[in-house]
Amino acid sequence: MKRGGIFAFFLTYILLLGIFGLIDALWLGLIARNFYAQELAGLLRADFLLVPGLLFYALHPFMLWFWGFYKNNSWKSLLLKTAVYGFGAYATYDLSNWATLRDWSEQVVLVDIIWGTVSSAGVSIAVWFIIKQNRLLEKKD
Repeated sequence: MKRGGIFAFFLTYILLLGIFGLIDALWLGLIARNFYAQELAGLLRADFLLVPGLLFYALHPFMLWFWGFYKNNSWKSLLLKTAVYGFGAYATYDLSNWATLRDWSEQVVLVDIIWGTVSSAGVSIAVWFIIKQNRLLEKKD
């Protein structure tokens, strides 16, 4: 018998939040830091706004759960749905910025959409396999 309901949601959400937060911090703070600093030099704030940042990091994992995990029993379906969601979320943001901001480059659009697609699907599939391999949602007798 499986554990479900609110326990399943919170376990999955916390794993998504933690892993996505970690890899996005590595991406933005280390791996792609110089790229974004160079490409968006005139657009970046000197003072990071904490509340909108926290809202994004709360909302994105929730949306990955909703589109990928909610009423889903297939890792293939999860992979497709979260890749499509990540692509759509990041494409909407990047294409809107490219259309309206003078210094938003094609390179940022391409890199960021690829990152959003791969990170969303990659984190989701990692969480799926962590839960399955460790039988975290199976009821203990």
